[in-house]
Amino acid sequence: MNLPPALHRPSALAWVAAVLCLLGVAGCASRHLVATAKPAAPEAPAPAASVASGYPFAAARTRTRDYFGVTVSDDFAWLDDAHDPATRAWIAAENAYARRHLDAMPVRAALRQRLQSLAGSTANVYSSLAERGGVVFALKAASPQRRPVLVALKSLDDAGSERVVFDPAKAAPDGALAIAFFRPSSDGRKVALGLSSGDGVTLRILDVASGRLLADEIPHAVSPDAVGDAAWSAGDAGLFCFRTSAAGTPQVVFHAIGSPASQDRVELSDGLPPRARIRLESTRDGRHVLALVEDVRGGEASLFLKSADAGGWRRLASGSDGVRDALFGDDDTIWVLSVANAPRGKLLRLPLAATKTIAWDKLAGVAVPQQGAVQRFAVSGGTLYVVEGEGGVARLRTIDLRSRRSSVVALPATSGVAALARTGRGEVVAQVVSELEPPLWLRVSAGRARRTSLVASSDASFGDSEVVRELATSRDGTPVPLSILRRKGTRLDGHNPVLLTIAGATPEFDPARRVWLDRGGVVARATLRAGSQDGLDDFIAAAERLFALGYTQASLLGVDTRGDGALAAAAAMARRPALFRALVGVDGRFDLLRAGRAPDSEDDVGDRARFDALLAGSPLQAVRDGVDYPAVLLRAGVDGAQSREMAARLQQADPHGRAILFLTDGSSGNHPNLGDAVDRAADELGFLLDEVVAAQ
Repeated sequence: MNLPPALHRPSALAWVAAVLCLLGVAGCASRHLVATAKPAAPEAPAPAASVASGYPFAAARTRTRDYFGVTVSDDFAWLDDAHDPATRAWIAAENAYARRHLDAMPVRAALRQRLQSLAGSTANVYSSLAERGGVVFALKAASPQRRPVLVALKSLDDAGSERVVFDPAKAAPDGALAIAFFRPSSDGRKVALGLSSGDGVTLRILDVASGRLLADEIPHAVSPDAVGDAAWSAGDAGLFCFRTSAAGTPQVVFHAIGSPASQDRVELSDGLPPRARIRLESTRDGRHVLALVEDVRGGEASLFLKSADAGGWRRLASGSDGVRDALFGDDDTIWVLSVANAPRGKLLRLPLAATKTIAWDKLAGVAVPQQGAVQRFAVSGGTLYVVEGEGGVARLRTIDLRSRRSSVVALPATSGVAALARTGRGEVVAQVVSELEPPLWLRVSAGRARRTSLVASSDASFGDSEVVRELATSRDGTPVPLSILRRKGTRLDGHNPVLLTIAGATPEFDPARRVWLDRGGVVARATLRAGSQDGLDDFIAAAERLFALGYTQASLLGVDTRGDGALAAAAAMARRPALFRALVGVDGRFDLLRAGRAPDSEDDVGDRARFDALLAGSPLQAVRDGVDYPAVLLRAGVDGAQSREMAARLQQADPHGRAILFLTDGSSGNHPNLGDAVDRAADELGFLLDEVVAAQ
């Protein structure tokens, strides 16, 4: 039930890798503060090459809001409404302008062909393993040209035992269907499938023996963040599942197999945060169910338990208790990852019989990390499996719960563990990932690991390359891990084009990085802390460390980010525009004063201290007229209001500098096909190559 890292989303170079893993403006300042103190002017970069003054500028329609006596003016709030004719016209004009610029790049055609070849060569990627009824289920991307299929294996050591139990391409030959998630029943005879289409995600029930979908349909089965889940009840008679209500709020509902969705019973809704990620898990007999509810806005999580013999749901932990993950053990226990008084994490054992009254601050930790922080864990039989580390460096430990003796499992060098899955009592498999090799699954037993038959392949070879680890130091002294992928023998003379991305807890194998290395470049991945100010400080420290080590200079630094990584990079750009040459930001948040679409009161930002912190870390409010900003490509879906506003503001502030482009992906969905993914990677990587490598 491991929740994703707070700051990481796949970067532009990972567009192709993600598919493989799933298969993957005119006027004055738009926002200004009416206050006595003026912010310090950002340092100005060297004069930039001018672009044609042909932006489809958004009209300034000023709106003001008051926060604790501070007035914030907003010229582009009208762009929030993606269905407004004026917004649609502006989006169309921006798309056309960006398309002309990107299609004219000399590098794009050859780049796209190379990316297509690299991506198309990766095969047999397995993910999301789950064992039920003695059968192991998994998603398999046999080739990038096809959607991942659901397969069942009798043995992980015998690829011949594999059979396809559901192929979305056969269910929808037009390619409109993809598997978003799946959950097998306790006996392995049925599977709950979250099926993604243009209308969202609908939960369906698959009869494994026949391959037939039952009549049951539960619509709106994912959150706005594209997260959904389900857990089977006792006797596999029904499902507890996530659902978005008609009002757009998160719910947990119970669906009885064979009944219409209109009869689903709402189980959890009151008191849930308006933006929540909900993970569900049941014991093997279905008598107990956990719901881990994460508040997307703040990262805190609450834990709920429902037992068949105890009536309704009970809240076991609230946000202040520090719970970050939870799962059931084999011996009527709940295992919990907590950060309460343990910022690196600690693992707690909570007997089900002791859940009526819990003093979280008094529970003794069964295990704490010996290296870095706890990234994920699993329990099987009498063994606890712990993945710990930081900055892409991870190790796997096994702990015998009787003797408390621990041992480190040998893994390939410079690798991480992306997932753990229980495949039998006393046995766990680990998905091992590396920047140098395609992912593979290892069977972990008795403190040792050996290969299964689930090994991916790719024509992208990194045999001439190496990964080195470095540490930057943030403003408050916190170490910032850097993972650097470079060709062996790379000279540290300050003249290498460097692509800086934001790292997750584990490395990623991305064939597209081969292209950057072949252009004489280096790829650096920084691990940032959550929080706008910490992330900003960490990002700046990472860039400055690359300069100090002799890898590159500001004019040769390109930045490729997504989600909260785009927030940190954009905040750094607004305050230090000379820090790098070019930025790609996908699906970013740029106005921290607005968590939703259009909050307009002090209540939306909390108290004055929180307002000040949000304002300090918000990129949109830091953009200033007359400053030469780096080249920028922002990309978002139709709901990307903040990306639209940021693009409009940058074009308004710097109309004659380097290119500032904005693209809207109208119907990208959660599962882009290979062609779409390659096109986007060619746009984004081509933009950075055109700006950064050309500056050598």
